[in-house]
Amino acid sequence: VYSSGTSKHLLMLAMPVVVVGILVFFVKKTAKDMIKTGKLFEKAITYEFTKEFIGYTAENGSGSFRWSDFYKFKETNHSFLLYSSKQQALILPKRFMDEVQVQPAIRTLCEESSVGLETHKPWKLFAVGATIMGASIFVMIGILVMGVL
Repeated sequence: VYSSGTSKHLLMLAMPVVVVGILVFFVKKTAKDMIKTGKLFEKAITYEFTKEFIGYTAENGSGSFRWSDFYKFKETNHSFLLYSSKQQALILPKRFMDEVQVQPAIRTLCEESSVGLETHKPWKLFAVGATIMGASIFVMIGILVMGVL
């Protein structure tokens, strides 16, 4: 037997899940639509990988990225992803790369350049340290309270 109070609580718990689900759906849909309609994604880009940088040449220009511009490297079944922030990544599709020479070379360059190591984010170490310290204080207070009782 549900009371009206229980129904309200269930609705309040379910509402954030529904809202987040709708947001995720629309973000994914918008991203897919941008890729489908974006003329930029139809043009060929040539990349050059060295120990110092990643160079690129496209129809409308060229440039380069230093390895230090990236803080995280991720490999999926279809792509290499080099993250410059949580929201931005250089996406390198594997289907255009030689599996025997190019793909292992990219992995090696990422490892040698320290891409993917969290040493680029010193604030994360602070956050982990603060969390551990906070948990330790919480445990110590609990022990004191239990000892007093």
